[in-house]
Amino acid sequence: MSTSSGRSKVCSRCDHALNEHAKTNESKCKKCKRVFDICQAGYHGYEGAAPRGWRICKVPCGCGERYYPDKARGARPLQPHEYATGHPGYRPLEGFADSSSYIADTTDPGTTPAHDPTYVDLSVNGDWLEFNNLNGELISTTREHWQATTILYQGVPTPCFQLDDDTGYSYYTWSLDLDDAQEATEQYPSERSLGKQPEQAHRRTFSEESDDPLQWSEERFEAETRGLNSEMERLAVSGESSQQAEENLDSTGGEHEPVSARMNRKGMVEFTVKSGKKKGEEGRSSKGKWKPEGRGFVYRRSDGRTFYAKEIKPAKK
Repeated sequence: MSTSSGRSKVCSRCDHALNEHAKTNESKCKKCKRVFDICQAGYHGYEGAAPRGWRICKVPCGCGERYYPDKARGARPLQPHEYATGHPGYRPLEGFADSSSYIADTTDPGTTPAHDPTYVDLSVNGDWLEFNNLNGELISTTREHWQATTILYQGVPTPCFQLDDDTGYSYYTWSLDLDDAQEATEQYPSERSLGKQPEQAHRRTFSEESDDPLQWSEERFEAETRGLNSEMERLAVSGESSQQAEENLDSTGGEHEPVSARMNRKGMVEFTVKSGKKKGEEGRSSKGKWKPEGRGFVYRRSDGRTFYAKEIKPAKK
């Protein structure tokens, strides 16, 4: 049995050495092959306050427990008091709180939610952004449920996205653009969901039928996207700096993959690869990632692939 990953440095989540985590080749999701972080240290958080044993520091995907690596099956998710004290998900355990590592919020409770916001990592499941709430339920949301705001992180006002659920709890995360996961990890010491994946019966979804005040109505959608079509049409004809630029893009099939692109009703760009080995492959990204170049638009994804669209069509009515 392996007990050493051979990696240096310290895990930003549990504060144990990465060398105490399971090896990468023994920690991969059986479906998507992304790598879990599984700490094999015997203790976490306050000594005597939690069961000894292994912990799952990072769940890298939303494929579900049945695809967990064998190493993860006997491990437990990190609890809030088991995070490193500098991690945004850390919360002290009552009776063990150390004033030197955690500063309580002294704001007038009448002006704040019933509970302090809890940090969560999001994972993608089709059109849904998912996370596990404090009760272990898998919550499915869309981008529209999250509101841009700021929080005090290590004493500094920091931009984030926040969601208030119907039970009085609030959750926050750094970014909704999961293509930028690596960039977010470099800026902040956390990424992806850390909670237990529940059975399907425990799943809750923010739907169009709910009374969630963050859910967009048809009237709000029309108001928010008014003028979007004309703006996209303007962008589609604005890149007239050089005919040669377009010819270069069209001729570099290996560097720029030609795609057809269209806005969807959620404000995202959906695209389909038009030729090559990846023909027919579909993708989705935020509108801001497509940059005017030549007479079209280029999207450089974090995995190194570059996509080129001659135009981004407006959303279908």
